Amino acid sequence: MRSKSFFLFPLFFILGLALVQCSTSQTTDSTQNNKIAPSSNLTRTEAETRSKLISKTHYNLKFNLESADTFYTATAEIHFTLSAQTETFLDFKSAEILSYTINGQTKPAVYENYRVQLAKDDLRKGENTVAINFKQNYSKNGRGIYRFQDSEDSKVYIWTKLEPFDANHVFPCFDQPDLKATFAAEVTAPKEWKVVFATLPTKQSATDGNKTQWTFPDSPIMSTYLFSLHAGQYEVWNDKYKSVPLRLFARASLKKYVDAAYWFSITKKGFGYYEKEFAYPYPFKKYDQLLVPEFSSGGMENVAAVNYNERFIQRGPASREEKENLANILLHEMAHMWFGDLVTNKWWDELWLNESFATFMAFNAVSKATEFKDSWMSFQRRGKLTAYIEDQYPTTHPISTEVPDINATFNHFDAITYSKGASSLRQLSYYLGEDNFRKGVQRYFKEHAYTNTTLTQFIGALEKASETNLRTWSIAWLRNAGLDTLKVTPECQQGKLSNLKFELIPPVNGDRPRPHRIPITLYTTEGKNVKAWPIDDWKTDGSNETRAITKSLPCPEFILPNGTDVAYIKMLMTVDHIKWAEKNLHLISNAQARGVFWNQAYLNLRDGSVKIDDFVKMYFAQYEKEQHTAIVQQFFTYWTAISMYAPNRTNIEVTIRNTILDQIEKGFWEQTTKASDPLWKKTLLSSWARRVETEASQHKLADLLDGTLDVKPLEIDQDTRWILLQRLSAMGYPNIEERLFAEKAKDTTENGFKAYLAAEAAKPSLQAKTKWLEEMNRPDANWSLARKQSILFSMFPSTPKQNQLRGEFRDQFYKTMSTLNKRNEDVSYNKSYANLAPMGCESNLIQELDNYINSQDWNVVTKKVLVIQNAENKICAKVQSR
Repeated sequence: MRSKSFFLFPLFFILGLALVQCSTSQTTDSTQNNKIAPSSNLTRTEAETRSKLISKTHYNLKFNLESADTFYTATAEIHFTLSAQTETFLDFKSAEILSYTINGQTKPAVYENYRVQLAKDDLRKGENTVAINFKQNYSKNGRGIYRFQDSEDSKVYIWTKLEPFDANHVFPCFDQPDLKATFAAEVTAPKEWKVVFATLPTKQSATDGNKTQWTFPDSPIMSTYLFSLHAGQYEVWNDKYKSVPLRLFARASLKKYVDAAYWFSITKKGFGYYEKEFAYPYPFKKYDQLLVPEFSSGGMENVAAVNYNERFIQRGPASREEKENLANILLHEMAHMWFGDLVTNKWWDELWLNESFATFMAFNAVSKATEFKDSWMSFQRRGKLTAYIEDQYPTTHPISTEVPDINATFNHFDAITYSKGASSLRQLSYYLGEDNFRKGVQRYFKEHAYTNTTLTQFIGALEKASETNLRTWSIAWLRNAGLDTLKVTPECQQGKLSNLKFELIPPVNGDRPRPHRIPITLYTTEGKNVKAWPIDDWKTDGSNETRAITKSLPCPEFILPNGTDVAYIKMLMTVDHIKWAEKNLHLISNAQARGVFWNQAYLNLRDGSVKIDDFVKMYFAQYEKEQHTAIVQQFFTYWTAISMYAPNRTNIEVTIRNTILDQIEKGFWEQTTKASDPLWKKTLLSSWARRVETEASQHKLADLLDGTLDVKPLEIDQDTRWILLQRLSAMGYPNIEERLFAEKAKDTTENGFKAYLAAEAAKPSLQAKTKWLEEMNRPDANWSLARKQSILFSMFPSTPKQNQLRGEFRDQFYKTMSTLNKRNEDVSYNKSYANLAPMGCESNLIQELDNYINSQDWNVVTKKVLVIQNAENKICAKVQSR
């Protein structure tokens, strides 16, 4: 699964990056801290007991779907074999059971606490059958089975999302990954609907009542969380890869925006790359991809029927960045067809491996099989930087942790799971050599196809292929949290390099540093040029070293570790590094190395090693000289950081801050107007518009909307118009109400309504914000989580006025957040609301929020959001104190 925009933490948490508290003990049952009824949970111990007992499971499922209903009816017939006659249970969330039969006997179901109890006396050793007829409501939170009615044409769409523990929201089942099963389905739906399952239908029959019955044969053996069902008036496109049918589905109202040819092109390139890389053909008989409305993640790797978020459809020409992002998500989910679907984790403590592998392989595939050859630079500026940041929060955790129950799983869908894990696999591939890593992966698929595995089996396959003992590496990298820091010091004699001193600094509260293999490049200036002097990699078991240099090399002016970004490490910087880069960084020919430097400088700014004044000077010296698009986009992240970190307590500080930001705004506007490629111009304009503050820039936004200012050859599409309007609304631009109403009337789509909600919530008025919070929480409002998040994630954009309002909102936030925590009805909503926590650099605010966090018992997922927000507040205070 690809998490939405990597993670659902808002922009202000990591200052412009697209993202997303561990319990103190990694082995404590999380029901103690999560306060979720134990019955809606499943412990690892329970799963292990059930796994030893149950085998040969098969589900015959019959669904009856009606267009107008907010519920559906179904029958689940479950066949399984018991190794002993003993009681067990089925997982089943919030349904109404209409009838219950076990081994031919109809009786009242013992259904309580979201479990159907299967009594010992009703079971037998050997084969058993349970049949349950039930009624179930569709969900509103993007989990389980979801129903969406398009406001534009009233057409209905149904889809499922079941990872990690939501198959039991759809039908009763043994909902754990190592109880793989086969599934057959019969679905009755309105005749104009299409129905999609893990297999292609063998029969479609007309029934009474203007409906069609779809019959689907047995699926491949798979875990319950990989089951899927889609139904509705989807539009469909068809193609083929070798003998594998390819289909693409989307809402009818979005048909004109779907570039099916591009989807199929990337899909075929991905299959070609993976089949060769894994030495294993695509394991299923068809491959469907479905764009589904209000999907709560980026994508989900259901067997042979992958879900995608509709944000991958643009209502205008797609920029290069948008096309690359789409290629990446397509190949991320495709990688799961092998790693996740063909071979599946035994339990959720290996979730990190599932997602890390898909992330690692997707960037590899995109860089080697598509036009986006520098795709790893996109990983560097988004995923990897996010991982570096999260790995230094108090909420950091080892890549691989004990997951005692399902609820603990939700605490680990983060940048450490995805991006640090992917970085560790990239480092491991470099450490072992790409060929050895590839052979190990091929061995793994060959030996474990259609089974469940653990980390030990994956590492074992790599050890055998590389003839390397990885026990020390595994413990150091996977069982320890935090980020190592490297300090490299040259020792020179008579202008020549004699020694390099390597010093590894372990993470705060860490053990000892990890093993690494790190490329090292020395730099000198020659006139107006910079010369790179690559030297042998530094390979270490975690120990420090002083390396004697035997080659004749000049004394370096600057040393950059990890210029190719294959390692996961922080470089300790000094003011001398910053001053050299201020003059010379743009002269380094390797764009990857320049991008690595900027990320490292940003990390050193955040931890106080680099002063904000020095960072800003370097920024101004370099940002107009940089030509690589990926690095230019990094500059937008740093723009947001500067706006947040620049002190504005006194009149003089406010003047300095405004002068700095005015200069940045003017510089990027000039870059935008000069850009000749309309798609690059679109990226620049959108990024610029999201950050501007000055009146002059606000007038430009209004003129662009009115058509009195143009940025030819770019045509402003509908989605870009909403970006401009949302910023004008956040700034309190005159007559914004009339503009928003007019745009809402013009854009009657669901996307348009959510964009309108975001713009309304962004207004610089507590009264307006409170109005929308009350509106969405009315008992009769029945809003989806997606609509609520449109408001919550747009409430306090980054501006001085909005920061002031956020401070005034504190008391209301504390009161509401405490109420939500006590009710704990929807963890996803509570987590989203927690993003409104106080933000600022003042010591009294930091202490206040710390006291609030420590004042009550929190769901660990919600607490993590709060702790991270205050960690950001403390970082801001540290930066300003320098």
